[in-house]
Order: sequence, then structure tokens, then C-alpha cells
Amino acid sequence: MLLVEGLPLFYLELALGQRMQKGFLKIWSNIRPYMTGIGIGQIIVSFQMTAYFPMVMTWCMYYFYLSFSNPLPWTQCEDASDLCCKNDSAAYMWYETNLQATRTIGDTGEFVPAITGCWFVGWVLTYLCLFKGIQSSGKAAYFTATFPYVVLIALFIRGVTLEGAGEGVKVLFTPDFKKLGDPIVWMDAAGQIFYSLSVGFGALICFGSYNPVKNNCSRDAAS
Repeated sequence: MLLVEGLPLFYLELALGQRMQKGFLKIWSNIRPYMTGIGIGQIIVSFQMTAYFPMVMTWCMYYFYLSFSNPLPWTQCEDASDLCCKNDSAAYMWYETNLQATRTIGDTGEFVPAITGCWFVGWVLTYLCLFKGIQSSGKAAYFTATFPYVVLIALFIRGVTLEGAGEGVKVLFTPDFKKLGDPIVWMDAAGQIFYSLSVGFGALICFGSYNPVKNNCSRDAAS
């Protein structure tokens, strides 16, 4: 999926932005007025991503904060009388403690200060990354592009030191070729490519518009 879908779309969006030096809405309008809807669609998708993705950051920061607790709150049952808590304490903590999910959509529940505080911090960090435009976001990329590798290395070291790690590695590298006939697998892979490379949202077109017109965008896309 990366070779068939991801890289071609990644290169296309970078090349469009670099060649025309405009935002994605104006680019599609200039290519063909009837294609303006593509740009509008990308605005809507980008808005939806901007609306819910900070909430994902909120949960990550909240769990990061809770990870310093001893014992970890998701490893023990807060309510010993609750059968769901006994069966899956992690899921119980997620729905009952963190989300404080209600039974019906009409019940809005109570205000959750911890989640709201993490959400506010997430938006502050987003502002600090973007308040100077491409200049500040480029500098932030030095951290956002390298820090995940630090986390992955730490998780790898932790994982291989756990009991039964060898069995887990064996399962990981033992492919089940029957899954290749499942269309859901390919659909999930295609969705992951869109998320990983940020293609189809218009952001790459905007980033490409800041490049010099004669920049080697094919090299950028391949690397």
C-alpha cells in the first residue's frame, strides 16, 4: 500500500504545492473550477482532524501522567464489587475513570478537570508549534520526528525484558498469509497510510508551496 498508494499521493501533493505556490483550495480551483469541491472537502477533513486529534493528545498526556503512579491505576480494580472491573481493570479505568462514560447519550455526565487540563495543555503546545507558521513548525519537527524513536526504543527494551517476550516476538514475525485475502486488512492498511503520511488532507500541498519551484520534490517524497 505504501508503494501503490502512499508514495504516489505524497509526491503528487508535494509537486502540486511546489509548482503552483498556492494553498490547496486555490490549486484545485485553478486546475479546474469544478474541482473546487476537492479543496472544500480537504478543508472539512482537516477541520475534523483538528477537532478530535487534540483529544487523542489529551489522553496520551493523561496516561503519561498516570504512568508515574505506583501502582499503576490500570493494573488494579478500584471497585472490587464490580464484575467488569474484575474482568478487565484497564478497560474499566478507561471508560469509568478517564472518560466517565455515561449509559445514554442524553446524559452528559460531569465535568472532568484532569482531562480538561490536559486538553488545554495540548492546545497550548499546538499553538507554540504553529504561532510563527512554517518557521516554528519546522523547528518543532526536530522533536516530533525524533522523540517517537526514543519512545519506541524504550518500549522495545521494556518489552524484551518481560516474561514470555520470546513467544511474543515469534508471533509477531510469523505471518498469517490467509489474512491477505481479507479486504478489511487492506482497508485498514490504506487508512493507516493516509494517517501516517498525511495524504489527502491538503497539509502536504501547503508545505510543498513553501519549497522553491526547482526543489527536488521527488527526492523529498522518496526520503
